[in-house]
Amino acid sequence: MRDPLRKSIDVREAKTHLSQILEQVEAGCEIAITRGGRPRARLVPFERTGKRRLGCDAGLVAIAADFDAPLPDDVFAGMWGQHRSDDPR
Repeated sequence: MRDPLRKSIDVREAKTHLSQILEQVEAGCEIAITRGGRPRARLVPFERTGKRRLGCDAGLVAIAADFDAPLPDDVFAGMWGQHRSDDPR
């Protein structure tokens, strides 16, 4: 017996009816996208693993106080393929 929550749809039909297919997936249906009768992808409802906690990465990154200070001339020039006259390159 076939699972009523599993469907198979050709990629051309999927492109034409994406909004309706998405509604079915949101309702809990799993849909296989096929090309030439062979499964190529599977659309499944998105499941959140839990509630997002804001600030959970606090303290993991440090930004220097001068991060937006102007770059030294040689570094800036090197970014544009220009070099100082005393540079052996």
